Amino acid sequence: LTVDWLSKARQTHMDALRQAMENMHHDVVARSEKLRQQARGRRKKKAHVRLAKFALGDFVLLGKIIKFPNKLALNWKGPYRVSPVDSDYVIEVQQLVEPFRTSVHHASRLKVFSNAALDVTNDLVDYAVFRDEGLFVAHEVEFDQRRGGSEQVIDNLHLYA
Repeated sequence: LTVDWLSKARQTHMDALRQAMENMHHDVVARSEKLRQQARGRRKKKAHVRLAKFALGDFVLLGKIIKFPNKLALNWKGPYRVSPVDSDYVIEVQQLVEPFRTSVHHASRLKVFSNAALDVTNDLVDYAVFRDEGLFVAHEVEFDQRRGGSEQVIDNLHLYA
């Protein structure tokens, strides 16, 4: 007894299954795109709702979600500097203080703080740290010079608000 007919039936069934999956995927993509276009059309009809346009170097505030389940509010942090903008909807921002981390956010989570003409001064950096409830940390380590500088003697940690 040979099982060629079983192998062919299995192959035919797998081909039909693969084709059905591709058709289903195509339908889902088409439906998703149609819904996305409808949502964009609804947003365009609302004349009073406009996303701000950001340029390289602008200063923005970043809206972070408050961690309470019954609150639909944002806590504004920053300011941050806008890094190169790839699109009008997705913006990359950079911290003004060390470690100068960058992060990517939707434009609806950003609010204009100042344009790029603003210079980064010590007051602005202090404001950014204060708004983020952060601290500058200066770490000093002094070594015993009598022993060739190999032994740690004092470890000072300075916190600046």
